[in-house]
Amino acid sequence: MGPGALAASDADADLDADADATVDEAAVAAPAATAAAGALLGYVQDTQRAALPHLNSIRVENSADVLALDAATRRSLELFEHPNGRDEHTLAGLLDTCVVPMGARLLRRWLSQPIRDRGELNARLDAITALLD
Repeated sequence: MGPGALAASDADADLDADADATVDEAAVAAPAATAAAGALLGYVQDTQRAALPHLNSIRVENSADVLALDAATRRSLELFEHPNGRDEHTLAGLLDTCVVPMGARLLRRWLSQPIRDRGELNARLDAITALLD
């Protein structure tokens, strides 16, 4: 095992040691994913040489939780590309008033992978309403 790599048990121990960290139940059921996440976390800790308080949980994402949009669908809906090449004429261009790049990336992700869970969608809409009020 190379420098910075963690075995699955090391990854679990590191996450258990941090009281704020949580592990998704699906991650526990997928030991390879847990080991990979632990190795990645070890690599980031080694290379950043700083505290990582913003990394407090991991979860396994299931492709069945989102609606898959192929390239033709994204193009016809003009989510990110307009035939004339101007971004401001796309849905992302109209909605993106994000101040930081991380917000813009999250918006693009939400637009390219719409969620299927009605409860999560309503929670997201409630959060937007709270921000606008």
